[in-house]
Amino acid sequence: MIDNAAFDPDELFEAFEGNVSEECNQKLELCKQALEKNPTLGPTLTNRTQEFIADSSEDAVRSWGAAVLELIDTEDAFDILLNVLEDKEGEEHRQRFPYTRYYALRVLEIHPCAQEHRRGSQRSCARPRKGDDCYSFFDGPRKSARDDLVALAKVSVIFEAFQHELSEIGASFKQAYLEENDFGPRSWKATVSQIEKATRSTLEEFQRYLPPSTTGNASPIPDPSGSKA
Repeated sequence: MIDNAAFDPDELFEAFEGNVSEECNQKLELCKQALEKNPTLGPTLTNRTQEFIADSSEDAVRSWGAAVLELIDTEDAFDILLNVLEDKEGEEHRQRFPYTRYYALRVLEIHPCAQEHRRGSQRSCARPRKGDDCYSFFDGPRKSARDDLVALAKVSVIFEAFQHELSEIGASFKQAYLEENDFGPRSWKATVSQIEKATRSTLEEFQRYLPPSTTGNASPIPDPSGSKA
């Protein structure tokens, strides 16, 4: 365990601005230990993180905010993650920050408040009341619609992250084509391998975050390389 003096919120967010993974993870570990020792730091860190996310214009930097909110076991932190995922600033704004929304989605799945929200949703849909058959008739479709919208949001976030990754692979390929003297089949194969890896990872994320098919006839995840199992 560490002393609170060893953790400085300013240093945490400065490390995020530098976006060096090793340094950021070290500061996050200090943050985690400080919160375990003194949970009253939570509200202050929540406000700082909200400001950091709002002020950051670079997606990779902004996404570190979700990692901080994962450590804070409060409804306020959970609500900020929901707002990041929904991103009501518009479609153009959502497309600028696919990684941030993707990491917010991943944290929401495991955030301590998530389970309580699920239990509350189940209680609200299962509570007994007079005219229960009528209530179920109207509430069932609403719950299905909510579930469908959640699934659609997850698909959108995962696919936007995939598009962003493909753009980076494409940019690296173009740079190599223009600058490398020995550009050839090896470079082509390396790029194709990166695309296959990104595709496979995205399909696995779809399978991880989306509910299983109710028909039981869902197709297995295809192999992006085209080879058969």
